[in-house]
Amino acid sequence: MRTWEHDGATHHHIIDPATSESSTSDVISTYVLARTALIADVMATILLIRPELDHELSKKFHLQTILLRKDQIL
Repeated sequence: MRTWEHDGATHHHIIDPATSESSTSDVISTYVLARTALIADVMATILLIRPELDHELSKKFHLQTILLRKDQIL
């Protein structure tokens, strides 16, 4: 994920629309298999911001997902 430091905080290019700030989720990467590339791209971005929606969105849109969190880095 593209990141940069500013005023002692790490920021990245995925903006949470609820806060207008970089997402603070612990998810660093998402992989989504969907019916179309467009749906996969949109859902991957949503899940970077709101990983708690994984089960709900996967069921509703018939997705297969993998979310990689900071504490899962080998």
